[in-house]
Amino acid sequence: MAQTESESLIACDFLAKKSFKGLRFYHVLFESCQTPVVLLSPNGKIICINTPAYEFLSLAESAIDLYFHELLSADSMETFTNFLNTVEASIVDQVVYQNHVFELQGGGFFTLNSQLLKPESSGDPYCLVYLNRIPEEPTTIHSLYLANALIDQVADGILVMDAQGRIIKSNKAFTETTGYEQREVLNQRPALFRSGVHDEDFYLNMWKSLDDCGSWRGEIWNRRKDGTIYPGWLQASKVVDKLSGKPFYVCVLADMSERKADEKRLDRLAYYDSLTGLANRMLLDSFVENSILETQKNASGKIALLFIDLDKFKTVNDHFGHSEGDWILGEVSKRISFYTKTSDLACRFGGDEFVMVMTKITRDRSVVEAAENLIRRLSKPYVRGKHIHRLTASIGIAFYPEHGGSVEELLRRADSAMCRAKTQGRNSYQFFEERDEQELIEMNKVAHLIWQAIEMPKNHIEMHYQPIFHKDSFDSPVEYEALIRLKNEEGELVYPQHFIEYSEQNGLISQLGFALFEKVCDDLVAKKLDNNIKVAINLSPVQLDNPKLVEKLSAIAHQKSVPISRFNFEVTETAIMHNLSSTIAVLEQLRKKGCHILLDDFGTGYASLAILKSLPVDIVKIDRAFVNDIETSSETQEMVKAMIGMSKAMNLKVLIEGVETEAQKRWLENKEVDLFQGYLLGRPAQFI
Repeated sequence: MAQTESESLIACDFLAKKSFKGLRFYHVLFESCQTPVVLLSPNGKIICINTPAYEFLSLAESAIDLYFHELLSADSMETFTNFLNTVEASIVDQVVYQNHVFELQGGGFFTLNSQLLKPESSGDPYCLVYLNRIPEEPTTIHSLYLANALIDQVADGILVMDAQGRIIKSNKAFTETTGYEQREVLNQRPALFRSGVHDEDFYLNMWKSLDDCGSWRGEIWNRRKDGTIYPGWLQASKVVDKLSGKPFYVCVLADMSERKADEKRLDRLAYYDSLTGLANRMLLDSFVENSILETQKNASGKIALLFIDLDKFKTVNDHFGHSEGDWILGEVSKRISFYTKTSDLACRFGGDEFVMVMTKITRDRSVVEAAENLIRRLSKPYVRGKHIHRLTASIGIAFYPEHGGSVEELLRRADSAMCRAKTQGRNSYQFFEERDEQELIEMNKVAHLIWQAIEMPKNHIEMHYQPIFHKDSFDSPVEYEALIRLKNEEGELVYPQHFIEYSEQNGLISQLGFALFEKVCDDLVAKKLDNNIKVAINLSPVQLDNPKLVEKLSAIAHQKSVPISRFNFEVTETAIMHNLSSTIAVLEQLRKKGCHILLDDFGTGYASLAILKSLPVDIVKIDRAFVNDIETSSETQEMVKAMIGMSKAMNLKVLIEGVETEAQKRWLENKEVDLFQGYLLGRPAQFI
């Protein structure tokens, strides 16, 4: 139904009273316009309507004072209400395109453009709405609905902007990502989402690429509605509408927050130690390399590497388990981190080894202070429940550029200085010296030789046997002590003082001990000694901690067809006191197998008489230190007499080692000594 003349006069009278800027003639804007046009109040009431709009809306009566949303279907009412809420944010006189498809109650579909109009005199603005009729072919309407539905179903956020860069459409994913509803961003510019991470040139180059090349893609950091900043991957394209020739900008934004978090977790795994949270070897290498480049470029002082190794940490794992050991490593990392500046780096190098890197050093004293602080802090007790652990650390220090120009050189030389700190009593620090490197090379050779001995005992273990004689017969031995020597690739012999301690500290002594025992069994089979002659084997404290020691020794002896009872075993006072309960259990198992137990170095340890009395020991071996001056020192003579007397009081046999002169032998023969051993009677040698 066409607009009546009276209604047209009402509308004209209204406009005449309102003096709108840009509205010069009513018949130009309304009656002559072929597009349906409706003037709405801020709350959506129809103020003025032209004839094409009457016809399109199929109005049968006056539309003045009706609310426009009353003409729409139920689904379109909410969308239109949201549209009205965004109108006031529009710029006056600018036409804003809305790509929503609206449906009338009586059928018919349209999209709309809106224009905010404000009277020159004070008053609320009005909204001029242009209705764009959609042909009622099913395919056209279906395509428009489908296009909108597809945009809302896309998992990534989508923004559509007009030629001026104003937002005219967003989808649900964009709302989920940013927190902004569509009504909050309509007619806004994307500057609303700027995070402050990028500078102005970044955005200028982006728009230039869009205009010149038609597209831009890359990583961008935006700000959500709640103020949080997040990373996204933006793909923006410039699209020209074929019908109108107008350009639009379509942006597809993928939220990369989870991906970045995954990358961060992977970086954490790649560059940080999972147990302690400190940097790992890979990050250490990178950090030192970059620090060297920085020092070369800016002459920013020296670099120091502090190589930190916990002293005798293995005993914690052996006695309390790896869980306890891991806890201590975590505590150690915290103590090291406490003294690590933000410009420096703390690293877990591996096992119980750590590295601290100090940069921009202008005075060596600062490194000394750091090392002293670490030594002091790391030696404080580690308390966990009922357990109190007391550990110390040895530290080696190397400087760039004095001690090396690469990560590998600096680490190797700091490590060699740390080894010297250990050999000089531990719980100290040492600076690298040229001699350290040679010692480290020798130590590496020893480690290599130990492994060769473990893997190929026949080629690299040579056993020497020193005879032991009974007091009643010095013509033939009743026992031999097996003494190990390692043989290197040149055929040279390496003696125990050069490899036993290293084997114990690096967890190799048990394997080496079994290889030694295997070689002794082979020698016994080859020599065909009298079955009454036994061979004494030395056991280290670490071997005694192995609960399967007796089982393994028995298996080797059985495999070689040698009775385990052919062997006696020597332990020191110190070894027994190392872990008294477990050691006693092992020794009792060996005695049940028919083996005798010798207490070596008697008089040099710290076991009490009460403990000695309870030990499963058969023979006491008095140390050679008491024999050296027995001919001339009355004090030594009295001490030896006392030790012999105590041993006899406990029903133990007495073996004296280190007998090197006839005078020593004669004196001892009159003192209830049962067994004799020393160079006078026989030097260690291979079985012939």
